[in-house]
Amino acid sequence: MRKVLATSLLFLVAVIGVASKASADLIPIGALQWNPEEGIFSIHNQTADNSFPPDLPVSTFVDFSGIVLTLDGTTDLTVGSGLTDVNAGDPALEGYDFDSAAILPGSFPHSATIGGAVVPGVVQISGGGKWFISGSFMLCVPEAVDPGSNDCGDQDLGAGAEAALAESGVIYVTARKVVQVPEPVSMSLVGLGLAGVALRRRRASKN
Repeated sequence: MRKVLATSLLFLVAVIGVASKASADLIPIGALQWNPEEGIFSIHNQTADNSFPPDLPVSTFVDFSGIVLTLDGTTDLTVGSGLTDVNAGDPALEGYDFDSAAILPGSFPHSATIGGAVVPGVVQISGGGKWFISGSFMLCVPEAVDPGSNDCGDQDLGAGAEAALAESGVIYVTARKVVQVPEPVSMSLVGLGLAGVALRRRRASKN
């Protein structure tokens, strides 16, 4: 069964989303959650059927197979090696939710960051047209966002060796608006039209 983001996390996504949409280059596509009771990290792909417009607005599926969760700056968890697709084998649900193995109390990490290469491509934003995504996955901890800018602030669930991890962060990707460029045929028709207008004006001036 596909996991659904908690209402409180969606509220935080909305807060950080205000800044990202204003700059038009950071798009929220998912979430990282830490469950200290179970000692498990969960990564949620909130695109396509799992999107929540307008806060998580990508209606095209984004491949999370390249995402990397790094713990304490040294341990990398990747899909298939440390991160398990909890819906593997179900074509309708696989690729949306990934869990780490349980970490024993006393060995909890103090740092958790997100990276890894995004598969470049064009995605549809609900109510916002087409965008080209590229670069790397990035984590933004909502509490650290500076409203009105595209700076996601703190990119680590950890806040130091003595502090407990924050329990949630938003996963973003860099995106640029796709600008429609007229096709060559369209440009030719426009050129012929302008030429026709110029010709009619010349004839009218002679008469």
